[in-house]
Amino acid sequence: DIAIGRLLARFPVYHDKFISCNRTIHNNQWCKRCSKCAWTFLVLYPFLTEEQVIGIFGENLFHREIIRREIWNLAAGSLKPWECVGTEEEVRLALALALDRMPKGDFSSWPGRADFSKLLESFDPSLVRLLEPRSDGHCLPPTIAAAMPAALDRMLENGR
Repeated sequence: DIAIGRLLARFPVYHDKFISCNRTIHNNQWCKRCSKCAWTFLVLYPFLTEEQVIGIFGENLFHREIIRREIWNLAAGSLKPWECVGTEEEVRLALALALDRMPKGDFSSWPGRADFSKLLESFDPSLVRLLEPRSDGHCLPPTIAAAMPAALDRMLENGR
């Protein structure tokens, strides 16, 4: 998921074309309070500018205590919703990358930066290998990889 977040960040044309929140997807918006919003935000945050983050989510979700609590619960392993969110290790990697991106950022309520840093004391930095490119750049069969650009263009034309 983190590699997908990094890849999606490279294509700003798609930033306003997706919603991953199950609670408010029918309204084409983010609820900004569930674990899925927290995970999607966290997996994209290390690879986006502040302007891009706000363009996707309407605000920097790190400023929402409820989202920080969701991130905490996912990273601590105390919450694993049925939704599609990362594993504890993936959440910790995304959180470590996010904290690296904002070295002076802190929050006035729990969980704050110091809380997250303490939680990450047992983080295995070798997990960054999950972001290393594969020799061919992807795992798609050649026929599917060749068809993807046209399929994505058709989806955009159809408003999907």
